[in-house]
Amino acid sequence: MSEAIIALRNHLHLGAYQQVINQLSQRNLSSSNYEQDPNVLIQKCLLYRAYLGQAKYNLILTDLEPTASSPTELQAIRTLAQLQQFQTKSQLSSRPHLAAARALVAEPVNLVNPQVVVSVATIFYRLGQLEEALRTLAHCPKDLECLALTIQTLLFLDRTDLAQREVANLKSWAEDDSLAVLMEAWVNLRLGGSKYRDALYIFEELAQASPVPTIKLLTSQAICNLHLGRLPEAESLLLEALDKDSNDPDVLANMVVCSTLMQKPSEVRARYLNQLREAAPSHPLVATLDHQDAMFDECAAKA
Repeated sequence: MSEAIIALRNHLHLGAYQQVINQLSQRNLSSSNYEQDPNVLIQKCLLYRAYLGQAKYNLILTDLEPTASSPTELQAIRTLAQLQQFQTKSQLSSRPHLAAARALVAEPVNLVNPQVVVSVATIFYRLGQLEEALRTLAHCPKDLECLALTIQTLLFLDRTDLAQREVANLKSWAEDDSLAVLMEAWVNLRLGGSKYRDALYIFEELAQASPVPTIKLLTSQAICNLHLGRLPEAESLLLEALDKDSNDPDVLANMVVCSTLMQKPSEVRARYLNQLREAAPSHPLVATLDHQDAMFDECAAKA
């Protein structure tokens, strides 16, 4: 993989979606060039994953119409876009998306294709099929994007020990890569204690190296500051992130937490929470709070 593509991949994971789009939109990514240069297809995948990061689902679904000649890599991205659009609008069964993902990895050749594996494993992850995600990712152990999703999955499963081991092994062959550094920050956040400062330092370094402070990096720094008890600093970072996108679910969720910790008026917290409900009805924070409300109502009814 060329240095230019690695740089674009890192921009993608740091949340600099528009920068990826701007750079790749100037290049000839025609399907006629796939065989001449394999990097063309990789770049096209990065382009549509950047649109995915911006929630431009209709654009992806329109551009990547399934045909007999469509590369599997792009169809995997299309399936992921269908799922993410579906999850923002409906609570109906997601079985068709799961079946489509399983069909993609039923072909052995797709299991050794990192572009397919990372999209399909993301589908499994989003659908709660975490063991299936890990099994799929295990087929590409030396691909940094697959390893990043492996670490995210392990952390979600509360297997911080295994995530730490993966990061330690990673340092032997990709220590200086921005994505590798980002993985270390994720693990530090989960470890807590003095590691919160280590994580904050990493996110600050990545933000300084980035052409623009992305929402992801601003939110990550804010989360570290929340854990460190630096509430005004966290609020300032989150407000800066809101200026970039007032409907970003993770920013809104952390504004709910921050406003609660800062003992802001209840209407402020309620405003952010209502905004979160509208932007992402299935967000984990919304689901948790709704579950707690339901449990309280149930207990109150029995009293």
